[in-house]
Amino acid sequence: MVALNGFTQPAADFARQHRLILVGREELKSWAHGTHLHDVVGIPRTAP
Repeated sequence: MVALNGFTQPAADFARQHRLILVGREELKSWAHGTHLHDVVGIPRTAP
Protein backbone atom coordinates (compact mmCIF):
# COMPACT_ATOMS: atom_id res chain seq x y z
CA MET A 1 0.00 0.00 0.00
CA VAL A 2 1.26 3.47 -0.86
CA ALA A 3 0.53 6.71 0.97
CA LEU A 4 2.34 10.03 0.88
CA ASN A 5 1.12 11.26 4.27
CA GLY A 6 1.88 8.21 6.37
CA PHE A 7 -0.37 5.56 7.83
CA THR A 8 -2.62 5.52 10.87
CA GLN A 9 -1.87 2.96 13.56
CA PRO A 10 -4.97 0.92 12.65
CA ALA A 11 -3.80 0.84 9.01
CA ALA A 12 -0.32 -0.28 10.07
CA ASP A 13 -1.83 -2.98 12.28
CA PHE A 14 -4.07 -4.17 9.44
CA ALA A 15 -1.10 -4.26 7.05
CA ARG A 16 0.98 -6.28 9.49
CA GLN A 17 -1.86 -8.78 10.06
CA HIS A 18 -2.34 -9.25 6.31
CA ARG A 19 1.36 -9.19 5.38
CA LEU A 20 1.05 -6.00 3.32
CA ILE A 21 4.02 -3.73 2.68
CA LEU A 22 3.50 -0.07 3.48
CA VAL A 23 5.35 2.42 1.29
CA GLY A 24 5.49 6.03 2.37
CA ARG A 25 7.04 9.23 1.10
CA GLU A 26 10.60 8.35 2.17
CA GLU A 27 10.48 4.92 0.55
CA LEU A 28 9.15 6.39 -2.69
CA LYS A 29 11.86 9.04 -2.63
CA SER A 30 14.56 6.41 -2.16
CA TRP A 31 13.13 4.30 -4.99
CA ALA A 32 12.92 7.34 -7.28
CA HIS A 33 16.59 8.08 -6.59
CA GLY A 34 17.70 4.66 -7.77
CA THR A 35 17.48 2.28 -4.83
CA HIS A 36 16.08 -1.05 -5.97
CA LEU A 37 12.51 -1.56 -4.76
CA HIS A 38 13.41 -4.81 -3.00
CA ASP A 39 15.99 -2.91 -0.96
CA VAL A 40 13.59 -0.06 -0.23
CA VAL A 41 10.93 -2.33 1.25
CA GLY A 42 13.37 -4.82 2.79
CA ILE A 43 12.48 -8.00 0.97
CA PRO A 44 15.03 -10.41 -0.56
CA ARG A 45 15.54 -10.38 -4.30
CA THR A 46 14.84 -13.56 -6.21
CA ALA A 47 17.41 -15.07 -8.53
CA PRO A 48 17.02 -14.05 -12.20
